[in-house]
Amino acid sequence: MKRGIIPTMKGRLNIFKPTIPSKKKNLILTLFERTLNDRHGYQLKEIFRLLTETHGSRFKPNPQKIPIGLDVLTDERHFELIILYIIAAAIVAYRNPDNYSHDGEDAGALQQVYPDVRVKQASRKLLKAILEQGLLLPAEMKINLIELGNGSPVTRQLEPSPKALSRMVKEITLVSKCRLIMRTKARGGTGRFPAKAIVIISRIMKHKPIPMPSTIRKIQREFVDCSESPLSDNFDDIP
Repeated sequence: MKRGIIPTMKGRLNIFKPTIPSKKKNLILTLFERTLNDRHGYQLKEIFRLLTETHGSRFKPNPQKIPIGLDVLTDERHFELIILYIIAAAIVAYRNPDNYSHDGEDAGALQQVYPDVRVKQASRKLLKAILEQGLLLPAEMKINLIELGNGSPVTRQLEPSPKALSRMVKEITLVSKCRLIMRTKARGGTGRFPAKAIVIISRIMKHKPIPMPSTIRKIQREFVDCSESPLSDNFDDIP
């Protein structure tokens, strides 16, 4: 995945905002869809096929989540927009979770960086040498060296969690629960985004190893009753 697709995804995630002018929305859609079709046209068609042709399953837009300004679109086009939105949200959650600096840690997409063994040992050694020589230290610097030596961070510094596939599946699950009405006979009427479609999205991410649908379903079950909002709901990263 080339990082050049990220700017078009940022616009794509803003497409459901009623404040975005219609002409700009059309430009954003054209750029994102063109990029996605050019690079992953076959995978995109397969995702739509799984969502529209799977026997016993039905996926359609949630009418309560159609923003003002997009309600003039046909159900078919609105469905396409939602799927593109889900794919864009998945890409950002997988590739750029640091975009969500305010919500990402609580959501498990980001994690605090802690001093490693080398830093702990070096901090203890430096503090010991300073004290043995009798050098004066600012109080804050001394406290920081003590904390680093004990393995505690001295400032908030976040990095992506190592479970990239899990955070991608979580975002897809939460967005689809919100924006789609999903019905699957095999699940007693309550559906979820197809695991096979998520496998295809993981291929777009070039995730290795390629997950099995059973692996995806296992991750999905972790978020069936999750009441969190998708990270993409706050793509502007507002505190």
